[in-house]
Amino acid sequence: MQVEFTTLGALPDEFYEMVKREFVPYSVGMCRIHENDASTFTALGTGVLVKKKGCVGILTARHCLHACSPEVSVGYYGRDSLILLLGRGRDLTLPPAAFREHLLTNPVCEEYGPHLTFLEIVSPGARSTILAIGSAWPLDQDYKLILQEFGGLGTMLAFVGYPETAFRTTIKENNIDHHAEHLTIAGTIEKDGTQEIGGWDYVDGTCRYDTSPDLPESFRGISGGPIWALQVRKNDFGVQRSALVGICFYQTDVTENSRKLRGHFVNSIYELAWRQFRPSC
Repeated sequence: MQVEFTTLGALPDEFYEMVKREFVPYSVGMCRIHENDASTFTALGTGVLVKKKGCVGILTARHCLHACSPEVSVGYYGRDSLILLLGRGRDLTLPPAAFREHLLTNPVCEEYGPHLTFLEIVSPGARSTILAIGSAWPLDQDYKLILQEFGGLGTMLAFVGYPETAFRTTIKENNIDHHAEHLTIAGTIEKDGTQEIGGWDYVDGTCRYDTSPDLPESFRGISGGPIWALQVRKNDFGVQRSALVGICFYQTDVTENSRKLRGHFVNSIYELAWRQFRPSC
């Protein structure tokens, strides 16, 4: 019916290592530092490093920054410093002036949004540091070609993010270390796994707890995380080709041992969301 998910534990170890090597450099865990206490933070969700129209930043779900109270405030007059959890176990704390937020969409409803926002990294030093650790996916591509190659039935998908349950902080003397585990769930595009509503396209997935009991009870924190499509060589599970095809933003309640995840799909993240975008770079 929808995208059928299986945990990576059901696949060979080589597949897990391949996915981690291929996609972790693009993922960003986002946290807000509590005022006057750098040892305490609130996990906001996941994002993906992208570049668009010469700008580099974090594409994520809008509610990751604006469903909390008070809403996250960044920019020159912002009040919130953010911790970015990057690949290779690195974390980076940045002041609000390091970012400029572009609200790409105006949500109509929780279930379908649209829910997308872009945190442009306007600080040259912060941008250089982030790109020295991670990688930014280019969104200045023809979405029709990506959809043609990676939007068909049977395409393998990887939903990626940092679940809130995996966040933890370790304090040793004057050192504060923020850590989160990177979760990837694999599946394929199946019949009725994609849809279009109001011009926006979506990809849905079904997580079945009866066949994959090690799935997390909640996917909070994975919102805003990337959805990758990949072509895998069968003999060694190496990635032949891959592409960013979505941003996850919604989960249903558990019903009859299953729940659905939903993400904005190819046209939405490459084209529709950027029609009112005015780059500052």
